[in-house]
Amino acid sequence: MTKRELVISAIKHKDTGRVPYSFSFTQEASAKLKAHYGCEDLEDRIGNCLRHVPAPWWQFVNVPEDQLEPGVPSRLPDVQGLGSFETMQESLQHLRETTDAFLLMAFYASLFEKAWFLRGMENLLADMLLHEEYCTALFDLIVESDLHMLEMVLAADVDGVLLGCDWGSQEALLMSPKMWHKYIGPRHARMFQRIREAGKFAFLHSCGNIRVVLPDVVEMGVQVLNPFQPECMDIGAIKDEFGDALCFWGGISTQQTLPYGTPEEVREETRQVAARLGQGGGYLLAPAQAVQEDVPLENILAMIEVAQELFEEG
Repeated sequence: MTKRELVISAIKHKDTGRVPYSFSFTQEASAKLKAHYGCEDLEDRIGNCLRHVPAPWWQFVNVPEDQLEPGVPSRLPDVQGLGSFETMQESLQHLRETTDAFLLMAFYASLFEKAWFLRGMENLLADMLLHEEYCTALFDLIVESDLHMLEMVLAADVDGVLLGCDWGSQEALLMSPKMWHKYIGPRHARMFQRIREAGKFAFLHSCGNIRVVLPDVVEMGVQVLNPFQPECMDIGAIKDEFGDALCFWGGISTQQTLPYGTPEEVREETRQVAARLGQGGGYLLAPAQAVQEDVPLENILAMIEVAQELFEEG
């Protein structure tokens, strides 16, 4: 089976006896690994089964204060033609021709984060409680822009699309479940429905403890949940309760074991997490977040080596 087929099998909860993996790193951690391996294409060198297609991102623009509209703006900048969709297509074609990996396009800051980037976190959370008309208009404006941009990506030959929107802190949602159901859930459901209708696999990235809304996440059509942080949720219990509906991507501690453990402790946790979450398929082996620069090189290598061993053993 190709790496792409193995990832799809995992998403569909088919146990192939092999655990697909995909690691990501900050620029600093990536530089350490590239120097160690003597390579530039790190994802190819370590053998990632899932690879990211570079997204046609935009840049932040400063607007003079006297040009700002009061209240909710009447429109957001036109996304048609912004960013480099041509470069995205070239990267996608190159990856299709040179790798057999599953190809994913990620849209980070898809809804809630765009709103608080505009208003500030504290202001937005207060708005959600006190200014319903304003927040409804703001979130509607953002989701319509997102859906327009999503259509251009769904026309491309990607296997999956990830919507990234951090809803949680280490301990709970950043807003009440009531506010999440009022403003966040229904609008994300529209986007995930469109992803599924286009025949793409639907991924959600949401940091923190979002346990309370996981039934809704399943209902809105999400197939893969990332980053799956053991410091925030009981990943074994979540696997038991939602493992038939969700494929999990993450799970290896980036707050404790990777930065502060020994290489042998990293190896042991990687094996344990793969065994626990990989039961019956439904798991993509990975650290809970992108590996940070404070992680010792020997610990990064220990995690990669175990992942490669488990992949080959199957």
